[in-house]
Amino acid sequence: MFIPDKTKKTVRIVVQFRPGSILRSDGAPLPKIRDGTFADLVIPASGLADDEERQKLEAESVKELLPSGARILIGLSRGVMREKPKGFVEPEELKTGYGYLFAEAILRESLMLRLRGDKEPLLENCRCFIPVLEAEASSLNHAFTLLSTKFETERISHTGNVFARVYCSCEKREVCHPLNELRGHIEHLLPT
Repeated sequence: MFIPDKTKKTVRIVVQFRPGSILRSDGAPLPKIRDGTFADLVIPASGLADDEERQKLEAESVKELLPSGARILIGLSRGVMREKPKGFVEPEELKTGYGYLFAEAILRESLMLRLRGDKEPLLENCRCFIPVLEAEASSLNHAFTLLSTKFETERISHTGNVFARVYCSCEKREVCHPLNELRGHIEHLLPT
């Protein structure tokens, strides 16, 4: 399945459905849109005429992404560190092409992915232990923030996309992969 790049510039067009057509909110026709363009259609759930279809789109489920005890690696940017901290893993050791330095964390419970119809999946909170800090975090976002605050001292904001910054190593693969790839693999295996 093709997923559009959500980081590209977008425009918002408010539309209204009328029998047999979709118009702009002021009644004007939609602008010409290139063939093959993907877009998100966001409507109130109550606007769906078919209750069965609405229930399917509103359905949520939770799938295990990684088991309790799994070792994960959290990538921090070298450019905002004053020096390389002890206990961090170099990307060459992981056979990744990214320029992060990695801190290990160990999951204290299973990392679960909440699937929400056609919406972006979300990670559930998952306690993890960060050996380099000798601290426990309540979620992967919390773990990233703790590490960033301590080591990325030249950074203004200490948040990040954990789907891109957290890596895991599958047993049969030598290369570590970001959670985003694992998330995509889980979504791909789900029945449609």
